[in-house]
Amino acid sequence: MVDFRPFRALRFNTTQTEELGNLICPPYDVISKEDQSYFYSLSRHNAVRLELPIIEKNPLEEEYTSVKTKLNQWLRNNVIARDANNSFYITRHQFSHNGKSHSRYGITGCIRLGGSAQSRVITHEHTAPKPRQDRLVHVQYSQSNISPIMGLYRDNDATLNNFMLQMSQTTPSSQAKLPNNEEIVVWKTDKPEDLSLIQSCLQTRKVHLADGHHRYDAMLQYQRLTHETQTQPNLDEASNFIMITLIPFNDPGLLLLPYHRILKSVPPQIQKQIDQNIQNNFQTISVVPLDPDSQYNAVKTINQLLSSTNQDSIVQIREMKATLLVPNNSQINNEFPPDQTNQVVTTTLSWILTECVLKPALKSRYDATMGYEHEIGSLVNGIFNQSADIGFVMKPISLDTFEKLHQATLILPPKSTFFHPKLPAGLTMRELL
Repeated sequence: MVDFRPFRALRFNTTQTEELGNLICPPYDVISKEDQSYFYSLSRHNAVRLELPIIEKNPLEEEYTSVKTKLNQWLRNNVIARDANNSFYITRHQFSHNGKSHSRYGITGCIRLGGSAQSRVITHEHTAPKPRQDRLVHVQYSQSNISPIMGLYRDNDATLNNFMLQMSQTTPSSQAKLPNNEEIVVWKTDKPEDLSLIQSCLQTRKVHLADGHHRYDAMLQYQRLTHETQTQPNLDEASNFIMITLIPFNDPGLLLLPYHRILKSVPPQIQKQIDQNIQNNFQTISVVPLDPDSQYNAVKTINQLLSSTNQDSIVQIREMKATLLVPNNSQINNEFPPDQTNQVVTTTLSWILTECVLKPALKSRYDATMGYEHEIGSLVNGIFNQSADIGFVMKPISLDTFEKLHQATLILPPKSTFFHPKLPAGLTMRELL
């Protein structure tokens, strides 16, 4: 049973401060140092100062304690305000991708952590110790959730979808305008009948974690640490919940994109080993030259290659050439038996490329050599300007395959999925005390 609850969010008081679009930022895991500086420059109240503050020479615990101090200061100064009543928050995120406009709807609330198999959020990725520890220290010392994780659910009868569309016809609570005609609109409801509808609809649904695995695992650890200090744990206290935005699987604006691979500083002998591993695990379908004078034409050629086959495929970019590769037939299987709890799925392209091709060749060099890109153009640019040696353009897994993997409780390799765009930090925030 899913325990999804309304809460009293902390939100920017846009009647007292600047535009909301200048105050929110992406979640911590996609903020580069350059992005961090940019968001710092946007406003002295930008949420990046809470989500991922610039770390000076102080211990991490001190830096994240300052997040709590800053939250309290902003509350006193009316920069942010605490909503009067427990509420759910409906969002409509409008954005463009590859020249198309999209709208994605979600409901933000708090979901219970852990528990039985029926109430647990179903995860699909292993987490790494370093970012997991960073987020644990953040939640321990900031005592807050600054950004929501993302969950998906089935809304086959469209009850919640219709509810969100009806809410979108009312006056919004806040609105954030972002670059490139991106816009996020928020509606708030604390009406008992709305809260009851949302909770009753989600009570029997399965929730699949789409983004935020490190934050989720960190909250689970925080929950355990909190319970260890209590004689009689209070199951309704804040440490048992995490802020989450729930989005229906069938929302037209839900985009599941791949992480493309880019390799830098690869010695010739290792390139030869990668070539041999590709030969052993993939079939070459076609090789086409890329226009060295036009990134646009190169990306167009790559997309045409990927769309030329219905098979699972990747495109290798190297030396101004694009090579379409399909895995050996025996390796791909998109049917997954149920109850394979926490087993890593070994039949996806990302697993085959990583475990059968790249790791055996790169060995201890893997982490230092491997990079990830969301945009094909960025990968192509790296190859063209010779800052990278080899690129692999991945096809995204389908939402149906993603759901099947979840239903079988299988674990995907790291960097297998990217839900675009990420949910912002600072739109709604949650105190743990």
